Amino acid sequence: MFAIQIFHAVEYIHNLGYSHLDIKLENILLDEFFNLKLADMGSSVDVRDTQGMTDRRRGTPMYMPPEILHYKSGQEYDAYSADVY
Repeated sequence: MFAIQIFHAVEYIHNLGYSHLDIKLENILLDEFFNLKLADMGSSVDVRDTQGMTDRRRGTPMYMPPEILHYKSGQEYDAYSADVY
């Protein structure tokens, strides 16, 4: 049940044209009814105009996909895929 709620939260953010880029346990909160809330949008990126591509490397390095850690400055990657990693 929790995994489905996380998937729905990420899908909702992506449908708005944003990528979270820092999904980790510390950023997943529970309300009083045990509904998940995805928190800390400080690392999120607006990718509406770029079809999900960005050149910004944001988030916690230990939680980033390995291919993004090794990207060179200015090189673009799919931010939506990075959230799914």
